[in-house]
Amino acid sequence: MSGSSMDYKYRGVIPRTITHLFQEIQSRYEQSITFRVSYLEIYNEMMIDLLSPDLSTNLAIQEDGKGTIQVKGLTQKICNNEEEALSSLFEGETNRTIS
Repeated sequence: MSGSSMDYKYRGVIPRTITHLFQEIQSRYEQSITFRVSYLEIYNEMMIDLLSPDLSTNLAIQEDGKGTIQVKGLTQKICNNEEEALSSLFEGETNRTIS
């Protein structure tokens, strides 16, 4: 999903989406937009927060009164620009479980 980090034209769908989102955010200067990044891995039926300093955090799926599904305890990093978002993506990639 993240593609090659060596050549820009071979980047995956996630980095391309981040680039597109920040281009769109910059074009909407009259609006205040907050961009948050989370990175969740499901491995052996366990949920792992890849942006948390403590990878053993207990996470739980819950639904609020409006029917919105959320992962309780999942880290949400606020990113002010594309570079911060891509840095969070890289941080999560380094914490992934590799078998």
